[in-house]
Amino acid sequence: MFSAPARLRRLAPLRPRGFALLALQWGSARRLLVGLLLVGSLLAGLACQASAQAVEQNNQNNPAAADADAPASDAEPPLSDAEVAEVIGRLGSPRFADREDAMVRARQWGNRILPELRAAAANHENAEVRSRAKFVYSQIVEGDFDARAEAFLAGNDLGDAFPGWDYVSSLMGDKPELREVFVATSRRYPQLMESFDGGARERTLELEHVVHQIQHKMRDLREVPTREDLLATLWGIADPNVLISDEAQGLVLSLLRKAAANELRKNAQLREPFLGVVGMWMRRSPVAGAEQTLALSMQWEMAEESRVLGMRAAYEARDVADVHAGLQAVARFGKPSDVPFVLPFLDDLREDPNARPPAEGWTPVRTSEVATATIAKLYGVPLDELGFPAVQEHPKIGFAIESLGFPAEKPELRQAVSDKLRKLMIEHKHVIAPRITRPSPPEAPETP
Repeated sequence: MFSAPARLRRLAPLRPRGFALLALQWGSARRLLVGLLLVGSLLAGLACQASAQAVEQNNQNNPAAADADAPASDAEPPLSDAEVAEVIGRLGSPRFADREDAMVRARQWGNRILPELRAAAANHENAEVRSRAKFVYSQIVEGDFDARAEAFLAGNDLGDAFPGWDYVSSLMGDKPELREVFVATSRRYPQLMESFDGGARERTLELEHVVHQIQHKMRDLREVPTREDLLATLWGIADPNVLISDEAQGLVLSLLRKAAANELRKNAQLREPFLGVVGMWMRRSPVAGAEQTLALSMQWEMAEESRVLGMRAAYEARDVADVHAGLQAVARFGKPSDVPFVLPFLDDLREDPNARPPAEGWTPVRTSEVATATIAKLYGVPLDELGFPAVQEHPKIGFAIESLGFPAEKPELRQAVSDKLRKLMIEHKHVIAPRITRPSPPEAPETP
């Protein structure tokens, strides 16, 4: 029988270990190969990035070359939808080099691709595309923003270079300091400014977005609101076609009580245009919650706005407190010719459950009593002379509504005030409903 040489027999038990060693060596080699491939890919990406940075640096150092590379002139053909879609799609490419190249291309296209970048940043299904589109959008806007702003602030006729300027200047005029505020607001809220050149729906949506931004800054970040925050909100609300939501209304009321509002009221250039925009908001302010708006308008001595909103609140509001505040505003800033407007409320017996009587044992204030005090103020008659027993008149708000009550045990006092008002109205020749009296019963026939 054939037998292996002794040397081979001695090596035979070592064969399994030899195979294991070879496998181990092959595994290490494979890992090394994969590592080399990854390093190569990384180096390629870095090379592309460096190339992109070199292109940008060259463009900064050589504006003429940059203009030649970036088709921004009117002579360049417009971008096709396919080109734009391809570049935006590559912002989410799995390859780093493709993503970076797409960002460079988008920046070179500049303003021509801004609408598509904005849409992608808001709605694209790929999170990477959304993130990079938003970043490039900001870079493009900031890139030439400063140059445009410098020319705009110098008074050059470049208003068309800033979206929304025509709209804002139509509200507040054209003053140097207003341009400064407008530029600062445009830098902070560029999309809202763009919406001012669009339709009512776009303005409404962007206004709500800004409202949420400011609320987040005030509530969560504890930051003090600025005059740019206030004006951005007021500019959006001033459009009569934009719906004023409860959130927007509450934010404006809050902002107008802050330091930024006082700063604008004291500003020599901006005071009048600022109050004009506030007045636009007040005139169309919702009647629900008008009590708060009217309190502010009366404190600020905004006569016509208080009167208009007061009339609306008196007739349209459901809450009695808003109705009473509306009559109070008419009393403060109305005219004797407004008396017929108030007449229907003289028979209104609604009570404000939240208005506390002046003392225990006094009746709650009725709408009829607020209307009585309103007419007396329109005639210029002091309310204590009319007979209100505990009335408190005020230079800013006319009178304190809760002080118009009467002692429950003395109903004759209320009747006396009503009789005096009736005489005043007759003197001023205002039409009033005749007093209804019961006819006397017929005399009994004499018996024969």
